[in-house]
Amino acid sequence: MSSITVGQAVSTVHQSSRAEHLYAIDLLRFLAAMAVVCCHWCFSPDQMHPIMKINAAKYGLFGVQLFFLISGLVILISAQGQDFRGFVAARIVRLYPAFWICCTISALIAFNDPLLGWPEYLHNMTMFPDPHYVPLINQAYWSLVVEAKFYLLISVLLLCGWLHRIELVLWVWIVATACLPSALMRHLLMAHYACFFVGGCACFLLRKQPTWDRWALLFVAWVVAMSETVREVVSQNSVADAFTSCMLVSSFFAVILAVARNWLVVPQWKALTTLGAISYPIYLLHQRIAIEMGWTTDSPGLLLLAFAWIIVLAWVVHRWGELPLQRWMKARFDAARNRNRQPPSLF
Repeated sequence: MSSITVGQAVSTVHQSSRAEHLYAIDLLRFLAAMAVVCCHWCFSPDQMHPIMKINAAKYGLFGVQLFFLISGLVILISAQGQDFRGFVAARIVRLYPAFWICCTISALIAFNDPLLGWPEYLHNMTMFPDPHYVPLINQAYWSLVVEAKFYLLISVLLLCGWLHRIELVLWVWIVATACLPSALMRHLLMAHYACFFVGGCACFLLRKQPTWDRWALLFVAWVVAMSETVREVVSQNSVADAFTSCMLVSSFFAVILAVARNWLVVPQWKALTTLGAISYPIYLLHQRIAIEMGWTTDSPGLLLLAFAWIIVLAWVVHRWGELPLQRWMKARFDAARNRNRQPPSLF
């Protein structure tokens, strides 16, 4: 985030027609994306100078954790009734068009950066460059790799026909991340973020059928999330307060549960779908833009203008770039699947 990928950074508008659409999730995605932007633009934990220093903006970095919780819920919704090939194709169509466009825009903005040439740009366009050898055009892209690992897990379960065993897999995953001391295993199991994916998945399971063991799974995921949040605050010598951070993350769990259980329902406004859709381009674009802009202001009006500008730019990318490319890619995937389904000719 994203993220915001954040993370998925991502919108439900282009999921399979069989998948349920939750308008509250669109709003939460947008708020998570803007929280990350606030952190980077108004607190600057990385290499950027803040446009305007706002101390409370430091908590916006937890928007990425909200993205991961959302992914746990939404990806399981979208996986229902899907096969392996359909799920993988849907993820590719959802993630890559906006990513390619925003990565290209970011590269053009950073054309004066001596560390970013054509080889680095092409590596970044894969979405999975090795950050030890290839600099990321936007450091926020790290969260997309975390998201992709979760998608890989769901893909493997679909491939093996084990999606109905997701609850057992989630229990093994969360217990392993909480108990294994090995740094390598914690890295492979995404220990810092597994609790958020598991929490989102548990909310999906509770949406289908609330049972005591599913409530227990959500509770264990929340406990591990509290531990990981404190660990992150302490290990990074963060200026964020551990108690406030834990309360914020707890509120994320509460609101995702409320959405999943239909305790929180928002109006079915098309504008919310648009906000959810542009959250992904916002997340992908904001960091490099801030680095290259390098300007500061004491005017709240100018800061709000900057936020409005990134929102408009993200809408333009979504409306005139992402959607047409998604339609083209989806048509190609559908045509390929239809060819494979045709019986062999006898002549």
